[in-house]
Amino acid sequence: MSHSTSAQLSLGISSHNNRFLFSDHYLNTILKTDPRWRAAIATADALLPALIELYEKEKGQLANYCEAQLEENWFKPIFNILGHTFDGLARIPGLSTGIKFPDYVFFPDDASRQGAVARQSTPDYVRQALAVGEV
Repeated sequence: MSHSTSAQLSLGISSHNNRFLFSDHYLNTILKTDPRWRAAIATADALLPALIELYEKEKGQLANYCEAQLEENWFKPIFNILGHTFDGLARIPGLSTGIKFPDYVFFPDDASRQGAVARQSTPDYVRQALAVGEV
């Protein structure tokens, strides 16, 4: 009896560059047994062609882009392909004094993002945020 398994598509790079943020054992062994990880494979397979197309289009320019160009031509298209909802350079209170302007604040959906916009510069702005990202 033969079993079909989904092959991992490769971009010719390592699956991760850990830099000691997580245990390699967790990334290489335990994570792969998590049902959420397995459920995400079909979605990842569907998104990969668009990501490869973007990479092929931009790979010659990536090293030459300034930060703003990199965000516009690389990060934002990737976030959009992945279906992320985000605001850029939003005003949020910093952990120390003053207001901080992170590159991205990610929300679960556009309604949450739109509802938060009027509350920039207050702690309420990030109440429904999923993550803050910095390039």
